[in-house]
Amino acid sequence: MPDYKEMYLKLFRATESAVNTLIEAQRECEEMYLSAEDTEITMLPVSNEVTAQSALKSPIRRGPSSAPPSPAGKGGSQGENSPSAYPD
Repeated sequence: MPDYKEMYLKLFRATESAVNTLIEAQRECEEMYLSAEDTEITMLPVSNEVTAQSALKSPIRRGPSSAPPSPAGKGGSQGENSPSAYPD
């Protein structure tokens, strides 16, 4: 029979080690960013018709229909007893 406790502990230690490695790498990158000299930012020309201004004014699309889904029991396809994302 496999030793589940040992398997769990091995995976837990590996996960904790991976998280600590990522945290350390993030700290090092943050320090590199903070200690770097300020650089000049260059705006590149827009290559298509969409500009930052028009992109900000455009509505968010939700697939084929831009209308939000109907809540359960109000014309939606969910059953009467289905949980709804919309509180009553």
